[in-house]
Amino acid sequence: GRARQSLAVCVAKLNTVANSRRKGRGDLGFEVLERCYMVLESADGDFTAAHSIANQATSSFWALRGYLRHASESLERIDPYLGNNAGLVDRLVDWEESWEMGTRYMQHEKLLNA
Repeated sequence: GRARQSLAVCVAKLNTVANSRRKGRGDLGFEVLERCYMVLESADGDFTAAHSIANQATSSFWALRGYLRHASESLERIDPYLGNNAGLVDRLVDWEESWEMGTRYMQHEKLLNA
């Protein structure tokens, strides 16, 4: 929904300043995440490559969300240079990688159904 979309936009901005191990992309669009949720919701018992990619993307996004929720409870432990927060960077790396995979497959109907 709308809250997830807002969080995805914020995460993309956060990725540009904190993801020191990868590209630090700021274009991590919400559309890929939504497409992944649609694939998982339409599962009919068959576990396909599309389901695997969608599961990885949504899981990495939820892990990042969980990290942010936990970190918000102890802000004094967050290094102001966000790239020094290993847990944050790990989760941003996972999200960026799974987002890229999702972009490659989720937005192309032929690849999605292959």
